[in-house]
Amino acid sequence: MDRRRAEQYVAEIIPFPMPAARRSTAPTPDLARLDRAMATLPAVLAEQRAVVAAWRGSLVTLQNSTGRLWARLTQYGSSPESLRAQLDGLNAQACGLKRSADTVIAEAAG
Repeated sequence: MDRRRAEQYVAEIIPFPMPAARRSTAPTPDLARLDRAMATLPAVLAEQRAVVAAWRGSLVTLQNSTGRLWARLTQYGSSPESLRAQLDGLNAQACGLKRSADTVIAEAAG
């Protein structure tokens, strides 16, 4: 940028007014409470980091478990037609046994 253009952007900086100094140097209950909270903050953050790390570990465990479960479901889900055919065959056998039992009961009663 040439010098003429740079001079176009010159501005006067106006300082912000500074707040008046506090008259009392004694800590207020709010400041004492804030000081206590700030003193315990590093320990709380360290504890939170440990909890988050454990949570992430449990998410990995959950992911592995659901992966194994998905594999099993996929294995069982790949043959629903054969399962349906087996169930239909068992149902037909059960109906035949019921008819046979009904016939035997009717003959015994009659």
